Amino acid sequence: MSDTDKSKKQLVEELNVVRQRIADLEKLENKRVQKSLKETQIRLEGILSSMVDLVLALDKEGRFIFYRAPNVEDLYLSPEQFIGRKHSEVLPPHMVAPFADAFKKNKVGEIVEYEYWLEMKGIKKWFFAKLSPLFFDGKFEGTLAVIRDITERKSTQEELTKYRGHLEELVEERTARLKAATEELRQEVTERKKAEMELAESESKLRNQKLALEQKNIALGEIIAQIEIEKRKIKEDILTNVNIVLSPILDKLEVGESTQKDLSLFQHHIKGLTSSYGTKITDKDLFLTPKEIEVCNLVKAGFANKDISRFLNISRQTVEGHRKKIRHKLGISNKNINLTTYLREL
Repeated sequence: MSDTDKSKKQLVEELNVVRQRIADLEKLENKRVQKSLKETQIRLEGILSSMVDLVLALDKEGRFIFYRAPNVEDLYLSPEQFIGRKHSEVLPPHMVAPFADAFKKNKVGEIVEYEYWLEMKGIKKWFFAKLSPLFFDGKFEGTLAVIRDITERKSTQEELTKYRGHLEELVEERTARLKAATEELRQEVTERKKAEMELAESESKLRNQKLALEQKNIALGEIIAQIEIEKRKIKEDILTNVNIVLSPILDKLEVGESTQKDLSLFQHHIKGLTSSYGTKITDKDLFLTPKEIEVCNLVKAGFANKDISRFLNISRQTVEGHRKKIRHKLGISNKNINLTTYLREL
């Protein structure tokens, strides 16, 4: 055998060795990729299972290909009725256009958020939807939709709007009465001036009338000043009650499930929106902590310790500890005074 034949044989053998190594590396890489994909799948399943929102996936043609719901009974349609079908085939008429527009925006990389309603089991329910586009290698492959039930929040917002309107009516009514009283005083001043001219013959009477007129002017100024003070105080009390009492309650209602008891708490504090409770309870001399103020708000509304524990997600022992500290800071620790009654009379 010549040297050339030997060289060719060696090259062939070396080439086979290289091919074998490449094949081994590819197998190893495939195993690593599969393991990584499996771990990713497990993590994603864990994330989805912990979500309280409905998750839907659509392919690039707008067909539903996946869903994840905390409770299948809460779905508008059963999975058999929408999986594999286009959104335009299963959505109610009033939702087709908004969803189609959002899906169109997804195709160009835009994330879309909007609210919509559905009538389910005879009840009108509101939802918030966030549609995010899915791109692979720069190509649009579908949409991921995360949907949250916001019916409770909508109801609370409507209730708040109603009470705000009522409050504005009360303020307007009181302002009208104050204006009428001011006008009456101004008319009286005018009449006094007329009387002053008619009684010009008597210097003594003129002096008395002038003094009375000055006193009326002073009284008018004091009344107007008092009106401004009361208006500022009402505004300050409203702002304080909204920030200290209503805002924490709304935050709790938005993030969790609400009971009728929770809504009665909100209604209780709405009725006392113009009271000076918020200003007094946040007095720096009391040294009440934000958590103790929250407990005060719930006690004032008539919540028992178990209800406070549930609403604030703390133990009953912690609630009792807060109540003890509150009584001490209010100066009623060893007195036969009901804390609820005391707070309502602030």
